[in-house]
Amino acid sequence: MKFCALLAGDTPGLARFRAENSEETNWARFRDDGNRYVELADALSKRQRGICAFCEARLFTEIPTPARQVEHWIPKSNGGNPRPEITFGFTNFHASCLGGIKPHLRPPFGTSGLAKGDNVSCGQKKGDVSPDSFLIANRPYRPTELPLSPPIFSVQFDGTLEVNPDAISAGLSADRIAATISYLGLNCDRLKIARAAVRQYLNDELARYESEVTDLDPLDAVRSAMTQLANHLSPTPGKTLVGFITVLRDFFGPALDGSLLPDPDWAFD
Repeated sequence: MKFCALLAGDTPGLARFRAENSEETNWARFRDDGNRYVELADALSKRQRGICAFCEARLFTEIPTPARQVEHWIPKSNGGNPRPEITFGFTNFHASCLGGIKPHLRPPFGTSGLAKGDNVSCGQKKGDVSPDSFLIANRPYRPTELPLSPPIFSVQFDGTLEVNPDAISAGLSADRIAATISYLGLNCDRLKIARAAVRQYLNDELARYESEVTDLDPLDAVRSAMTQLANHLSPTPGKTLVGFITVLRDFFGPALDGSLLPDPDWAFD
């Protein structure tokens, strides 16, 4: 999970719906109109550069079909007291993956090939439990609360997320970072497998790049290969970010963060 900006305002369909239904709290009335729901999901996906606000899986499957939903940070049930500003307020929205609920798809989109178990994440994991129900010392972080750098997670070889010490040095709370992992189910097997696969890809590609550098000493060859690979993975302005971007940021380290996120406005475009 990384910083994620909110929409700048209502999408046209959402604005019309709210104007015509100012006291409405039933999300299904909006969602069941496919055009306006898709318009909102598209806008959120574009804002997030094509990855889930929580786990960073791409919001399209390998088929490809959309694998996304509009997620309410404060649950629209609001503890049994739904309010229009919670249900339809654009500041309460993120684009989320489907949480691994598709058993016929491979990780990270589904659980094909995995034993039965707790492999839900993101919106499906948080459900109707409000982040505001936690004491502030243990309250999960929202993507909007995070700094642009450093990442809040470090990533182990098996894909497990841990608290990044650099984030603690930057003033973030280790307890809140750990609570974020638990609240969103970010260390479920499905996501660990997907992150480990990204890390293995990076290892293989780095070895290939390094093998092509023949005129430098070993240490400089590694540095050159790392830089070339990071530049290769750099997104084109306005295009989607690489899925599980936190794995890349952890792999390459702070020195190459600017290559992976080169656009100063990457969080807002």
